[in-house]
Amino acid sequence: MVPRPRTVHTQDGLTLHLVDVPTGGTPCLLLHGFGHEAHVWDDFVPFVVPWLRPMALDFRGHGESDWDPQARYDRATLVADVRAVLDALRLEQVVIVGHSLGGEVATCFAATEPDRVRALVLVDTGPELNRIGVDHIRADTAASPRVHRTVDDYARHLADRHVLARPSTLARLARHGVRRRDDGLLERRVDPTFERGSRRWRPRGVVTESRYVEPTLWDALGRIRCPTLVVRGVRSGMLAKDVAERMPRVLRDGRLVTVPLAGHVVMVDNPEGFGEEVSSFLRRSVARWAR
Repeated sequence: MVPRPRTVHTQDGLTLHLVDVPTGGTPCLLLHGFGHEAHVWDDFVPFVVPWLRPMALDFRGHGESDWDPQARYDRATLVADVRAVLDALRLEQVVIVGHSLGGEVATCFAATEPDRVRALVLVDTGPELNRIGVDHIRADTAASPRVHRTVDDYARHLADRHVLARPSTLARLARHGVRRRDDGLLERRVDPTFERGSRRWRPRGVVTESRYVEPTLWDALGRIRCPTLVVRGVRSGMLAKDVAERMPRVLRDGRLVTVPLAGHVVMVDNPEGFGEEVSSFLRRSVARWAR
């Protein structure tokens, strides 16, 4: 199936972009993390086509979606955007796969609208995050150049950040991750207002010596009804092993898989390991609905 671009309008007047693979399968919404965009899922899509219909969303301020002139990038707004997408596409029930920020949004959406989510995959995200990992990403964001002369320049920058990823994957991410400015230079497709906010950002909740802890997300996990898979990269600096192991015990129907040869961005670092684990889980979940 050939992916096709789609657009959806939000209630506050922005246009959101999706990459839709229009199969006849069960709709599957893919939500990327901070700083990424819809094509971060390209290596995963072949694992679930044609029995799922993957739809990768660019969050506002990312990819080909509009930047918000009022900088409304809070989690509640992103959850509302997910709702707007499903309503616009007339999708009553979906599978959702969310990484990092996208996983937080997916958690909150599945907790507030449990009847609309049939299965959920949370990728290297949770109610408690390692301070060292979060602070490293914030510092890296602050130090990263926004402008590059060529796509290859940006790909080399990505290679320094994603040491486990294949060059072909990084080349694709670089190609989709920049846009050309009027002066001919290439600028990353992330709203600089969003980035500036991320440099100041601290997760809400309790800050301990080693963790950022958000009790509201623990509560949200407990309200999710659908089968849920927690995915952790074995080398993750964000999601600690003990937190990942605790999450399925809080979920009504949860399980954990740890993907080898992967850090925080699991589907980029080890696309085969990620794709096999997640597609197996989702295939079993879809089969349960058909009974």
